[in-house]
Amino acid sequence: MYPGDYCLCVLREPMSKDHRKVMARVALNTLLDPDRYLVDLSEILLLPYGLRMKTRAFLSFCSINSSEYVSKSRTSCTELLKIVEE
Repeated sequence: MYPGDYCLCVLREPMSKDHRKVMARVALNTLLDPDRYLVDLSEILLLPYGLRMKTRAFLSFCSINSSEYVSKSRTSCTELLKIVEE
């Protein structure tokens, strides 16, 4: 899943607050700073099936397209940062 589509999913799709935080941290870990936004794989496994598959698709896309890894600025991740900091 393309990073922009994943971020829109995290921001707009109906889901619980806890699931949204996990998915936001996955995006921030991959796109911004892996040392600051840690994610445990067990957290991803606890996501509902549909959200887990979207997360896996996003991570697969980023692993194939390594230029997406840690390629965003903090300003482009403002909305995701708000979710994590709540």
